[in-house]
Amino acid sequence: SCHYVEKLSVKLSSNIETMIDAASCQGALLHSQRPCLPDIRTRLESKVIAVWDKHLRHDSFNGMAVSAVVNGKVISAQAYGFRDAARDIRATPHTVFSLGSSGKPFVSMLSAVLADEGLVDLDEPLAQLLSATGIRLPNVYMRMTLRQLLSMTAGIPYVDSRLEQRFDDPFDICRNIEIVDEPGTRYMYSNFSYAVAGYFLALSVGEKDGLCNYQDLANLFLQLLEEKVVTPIGMKDARPEEFQFLCQNGVQLGTDHVRDEIGSAAMLPSGPVKASVMDTAQFLITEYQQGLSPSLHRVASKERISERHDSSVSLGYDGGMGWFIDRNHRFLHISGQWADAVSGLKLDPVTGFGISYSLSVRDSTQVHSIEMDVDRLFIETLGELRRQGLQ
Repeated sequence: SCHYVEKLSVKLSSNIETMIDAASCQGALLHSQRPCLPDIRTRLESKVIAVWDKHLRHDSFNGMAVSAVVNGKVISAQAYGFRDAARDIRATPHTVFSLGSSGKPFVSMLSAVLADEGLVDLDEPLAQLLSATGIRLPNVYMRMTLRQLLSMTAGIPYVDSRLEQRFDDPFDICRNIEIVDEPGTRYMYSNFSYAVAGYFLALSVGEKDGLCNYQDLANLFLQLLEEKVVTPIGMKDARPEEFQFLCQNGVQLGTDHVRDEIGSAAMLPSGPVKASVMDTAQFLITEYQQGLSPSLHRVASKERISERHDSSVSLGYDGGMGWFIDRNHRFLHISGQWADAVSGLKLDPVTGFGISYSLSVRDSTQVHSIEMDVDRLFIETLGELRRQGLQ
């Protein structure tokens, strides 16, 4: 009953069509054969349908949406099934999903924009900022930098969800966890490291206006994310996760419903974006174009974008700032889960081939299997593009 299919066929730009017509998908341009993009799009969409059919039979999820980009253009956008089967809400390429940890590259891009504007220094120890605002934290935080927080090398461990639920003020969590390593000495995956980074990005901008309580900082962080990243890129469906409903006249509500929906407010910057696959396609294009949006608006400098893709910031681990790096196949990737929504982004910075997907999951035990299938189709298509000469 879930065989509803909606496809959004996105026409290739006229310059690529002209190139394909002239070369008949067989000629050479700049000393390399250009791939026949319509054929690649057809095969890619067939593989996506196969993934959908396989997991639909296993009753794994309600619906999925997938978009693909190549060389700065959206070449495909597909959607199958439901976003919310109980309410009969169909999935489309414009359906908004919570991205969870797939929102981390958006946070690191915000840091790039703010660094370009001179509003933050990614390598300055937090001591000066903490002293200026009067926020009292253990001394080890004085030695941390924003770059370490964003690359998960600040020594902050993975925070137990029970501790997340105890506190909504991120600075209270900072006071109640043990830093396991000296900042800048070891990589350790930590959602809370990104949450702290988001709050300190906001604090760097807001401290001159006296903003230092976490409610104000959370709202400022979301405002910056929308104004500096989401809007300039041209993400028309996207919106930051809402924080305002957590507070009423400055009083924390902290209801069970709120906690079930988004968890602790302290963790908000670790998964701060809701977006459609059409939106995340625009984000991937901006990454590929090294800070230029699809409309060629300069969002962040080439240098700031590129350093986020460098594994040296994670001390040689397979990570950058907001991204993981597949060393074997040389592409960027990140995935996330938030409640029943699973999402992922993959991008080859050389060919510009990228995939964005969002799933409405019924059986969370099948998430890994679904993601492995998406990995496989991405790697197969990337190999095809490389063999055909899109270098």
